[in-house]
Amino acid sequence: MARPERNTVDYFPFICEDGKKMFYLEEKYGNDGFATFLKILRELAKTDYHYLDLSKNITKMFLSAKCKISKDLLGEIIQDLVDLEKFDRVLWEDNTI
Repeated sequence: MARPERNTVDYFPFICEDGKKMFYLEEKYGNDGFATFLKILRELAKTDYHYLDLSKNITKMFLSAKCKISKDLLGEIIQDLVDLEKFDRVLWEDNTI
């Protein structure tokens, strides 16, 4: 009997060496930047098809609470992640995904 198809992951590799992008986030936001990026990755890993629809206020409220930062700071960090090409610009700017 075949297993049902999954669109989530239980874990993902995390490179121990900091690159320029992670260095920038940590310099600008301190541990909030580093922790927020990791917590977003964890949420993406367990979400079907690995995307978060932040156009819904409740989703943004949940994610900011999970990251222990304000919604405004979450938006700033995500915008920097888009500018750093860690997240897709078109999906973020057109759909807040």
